Amino acid sequence: FGDAIGSNIAICLVALGVGAIVAPLPFGKRVMRYALFGFPIGVAAVGFIWNGLVTRLEGVILLALYILYIGIIWIVERQPPAMGETGVLEEAAEELAHEKTEKGRVGKELLLVAAGLVAMAIGSVMLVEAVRQITRVEETQTTLALTVVGFATSFELVVLCWSAARQGATEVVVAGVVGSFTYNVTMTLGAAALIRPLTITDASLLHKPAIAMLAALVLVILLATPKKQISRASGWFLVAAYPVLLLGIFLL
Repeated sequence: FGDAIGSNIAICLVALGVGAIVAPLPFGKRVMRYALFGFPIGVAAVGFIWNGLVTRLEGVILLALYILYIGIIWIVERQPPAMGETGVLEEAAEELAHEKTEKGRVGKELLLVAAGLVAMAIGSVMLVEAVRQITRVEETQTTLALTVVGFATSFELVVLCWSAARQGATEVVVAGVVGSFTYNVTMTLGAAALIRPLTITDASLLHKPAIAMLAALVLVILLATPKKQISRASGWFLVAAYPVLLLGIFLL
C-alpha cells in the first residue's frame, strides 16, 4: 500500500518537478488525457484500499481497470499508449533505425539490460527486507513505505523525467511518466493482491496518504492547464510541495 501511494506522490511532485526545473515540460492533449483518465481510476483504487483490504477479486477488478484505461486511450489515440519508459524506447528505436550499429553492440546492450533487471530485482527484495528488519510495527512500516520505499520506486522516473527534459522533453515521455500513476494503483496493487490479498490492520493509516496522492495529481493538472506545460516555476513549486505534503500526512 505504502509503496504504491508513496511512489505516485513522488512521481507527481518530484519526477515532474525536477524535469520542469531543467526545462518546461510539455503537457499537451496526450499528457492531459493520461492524467484526466487516470484520476477517476485513482479514485476507484482509493475506494478499494480505504478499508485496508484488497482481495483477489478486487485485484482482478484493478487489473481490469488498467486494461480498460489502456483500451480507451488506444481507441482515442489509435496507437498503443506510452507508459513509463516506452517513450524512451520508441525514440531509441527511431535513432537506431537511422544509425549503423557496430557489430556486437546490440548483444552488449542486451547484456546490460539483463544485468539492470537482475540488479533491480535484487535491490527490491533487499529494500523490502530492510524495512521488515528495521521494524515490525505496522505504522512505522507504512511510514517507511510511503517515504523511503515509495521514493526509491519512483526514482527511475525522476531520472527519466530529468533526462527527457535535458533532451527536449518530448510529450510522449512525459505522458509515460504521468501514465505510471495509473499503473501503480491498478497493476501494482492488483497483481500483488492476486498473489496474496493485501491487508493492513489500521486502515486509517492509508486515508490521508491516499487523499494526498489524488491531491498531488490534481495539483499537477491545475498547474499544467493554463499554458499546456509545467513551467520552471511550477516545477520548483511541485518539488517544494513534496516534503510539505509528507509532513502534513504524518503531523496533522
